[in-house]
Amino acid sequence: MTKDDLLDQVMAAEPRMFALYGAFRREPAITFVGWGVQLAGLDKAYLWGSTGTHIAHSAEQIAEAHRTFGDTELVWLDQPR
Repeated sequence: MTKDDLLDQVMAAEPRMFALYGAFRREPAITFVGWGVQLAGLDKAYLWGSTGTHIAHSAEQIAEAHRTFGDTELVWLDQPR
């Protein structure tokens, strides 16, 4: 396998970086922040942060889970390809 073949595999995953941040509804003074990568071509998203490690099918799905306990913002850190 060549480096070009490997690069093709990397790009096929469609990686995008994102961040989630917010505050807990019950304790607004307590905040959370996390950074992640969405691999749309693999139907996976990973988030690492102050609330732990989370895995889902998309960044939006992780954000929705966080919205059950806090006021959550999702921000994309790069441009879509």
